[in-house]
Amino acid sequence: MTKNKPISWEDKERRIMDSNPEALNVSWHNVLRDNPDMFSRIIADVIKSCGGEAKPGKRPSLDRKDAAAIYNKIIGEDFSEHTFVETMSFISTSAKAVAELSGLPLSRVRRLLNGSLEPSFEEMETIAKVYHKEPSYFIEYRVGFVCTVIDAYLMDSPETATAWFLKLRG
Repeated sequence: MTKNKPISWEDKERRIMDSNPEALNVSWHNVLRDNPDMFSRIIADVIKSCGGEAKPGKRPSLDRKDAAAIYNKIIGEDFSEHTFVETMSFISTSAKAVAELSGLPLSRVRRLLNGSLEPSFEEMETIAKVYHKEPSYFIEYRVGFVCTVIDAYLMDSPETATAWFLKLRG
């Protein structure tokens, strides 16, 4: 029994494009966004192709939630809509684990996780990195970023700041 020589990704892509020229015009972002099941099947195939021995038969389905999380991270839309405290309760098991992984003092981490202290940009950046997230994963980071941009704009445009103030004051 002889083994077939592996085909390079470039050769596979060329063969696919030669036999399916319409594939050049596909918006994969839209396809994957609109069909999360397709994304989970693709990810399952990739995992299988990278993971040792091939097993015959149907590939196991990837959990839809896991597939969506992977996809959102790939396209840069991995955001929590919960507070820092709630978000950390989903992704971390304990204050001690966060402290050990991040290098932040345990007493500070405990206060961050119980909500008695607001996290700084730097702390959110450090913690996000530990959990393989972008700092923008945290809503407080996004809000702080937007406020900083608005603040800079209004400081450069005092007439706009006055107009907004008068409008908002009512």
